[in-house]
Amino acid sequence: MERRAWTHRGALALLLAGGILITGCSGTGTTTDSAGDRGVAGSTGPAGGKRAPATAAEISASLSGAGTAKTLYIRSLVEVCDSDTDNHAVAGEYYRSAHPSTLLTQWVKSGFYTCASSSQASNVIKLRVREQQISGEDRFGSWKY
Repeated sequence: MERRAWTHRGALALLLAGGILITGCSGTGTTTDSAGDRGVAGSTGPAGGKRAPATAAEISASLSGAGTAKTLYIRSLVEVCDSDTDNHAVAGEYYRSAHPSTLLTQWVKSGFYTCASSSQASNVIKLRVREQQISGEDRFGSWKY
């Protein structure tokens, strides 16, 4: 079985022949089907060559250094990363095309510099980052479409 590994902004990805992509970020991870050999969009390949760029259909959001959220696999999966050491939990809030009036939330609760991923489902239609505040109202990024 052929295996290829590469890094992408601190995350580790391992693609096994047969279309299974295993990703992880600081010790956490998720396994998802990768429709073909797409790997991690926009990442550097094993020989240092560039992988295919992210499709224009993907959404990316951030909140002032607190965290990031992005869609993968043509908006079917959400990945949220906590990018700071302030002990405030970070979440990605999003709506999917199958239930456009239902707000969904993917929290990163495993600590700073870690990521969490949603399950793959219908297309994400909008996405934003939320940072939990202990002694006040949560902070929200703007909606990205």
